[in-house]
Amino acid sequence: MENWAEVWHQLEQAGWRIEMGPRGDNNMQTYYLPPDITRGPGAKNRVDYFDSRAQVLRLLKSEEATAAASSGASKRWRDHGDAS
Repeated sequence: MENWAEVWHQLEQAGWRIEMGPRGDNNMQTYYLPPDITRGPGAKNRVDYFDSRAQVLRLLKSEEATAAASSGASKRWRDHGDAS
């Protein structure tokens, strides 16, 4: 797998973004959001968006292994990221 900077650059090109949000007392959490996903009602962490690089990389690895997958956040970002 490529290094994180390269992977993230490709995801940003596909419309992914980072949001910061509260985590516990006086801490901030990084969230990685696919295109058209907004944190809040109707969106679930670790399903629709992710709170760690490892989770994003696992999603990408599972997508490589199951390219025919047709549901979930991974399909949503893949559909938007297919600009080539």
